[in-house]
Order: sequence, then C-alpha cells, then structure tokens
Amino acid sequence: MTKRLIEYIERESQKRTFLSIADDIGVDEKTIRNIFQDYCEREEEQLKFEMPKWLGIDEIHIIKKP
Repeated sequence: MTKRLIEYIERESQKRTFLSIADDIGVDEKTIRNIFQDYCEREEEQLKFEMPKWLGIDEIHIIKKP
C-alpha cells in the first residue's frame, strides 16, 4: 500500500464510513480500521494540553447571589 493511499484513507476515514472507503478502494474494512487506528495514535502522541497554573472560581456567580 502506498503512502499516498494511506494518507487518502486517513483523510477520508474522518468523513466517511470505513465500509464505503473499503468498497471504493477494494480492501478489507479491517484494513481501513487499522490504518485509522494508527492515525489516531500518531495524532494523540502529538497532542499537548497546557493546563493553567491557577484556576479562579467566582462562587458569587455560581450561586447567583450578589
């Protein structure tokens, strides 16, 4: 399978069903699922969350009392 085909599958699997992609390309649906799973794992590795050092909560607005 070419790199270009894998990139196509990764893009299309975000928009279409695995079965429809598998029918178009002529591969098994499980192959599409595996490629998408690998794609998700790579994306998760690159995802970074920056958490604030301080979190302020205003209890007056939560309770709705002045």
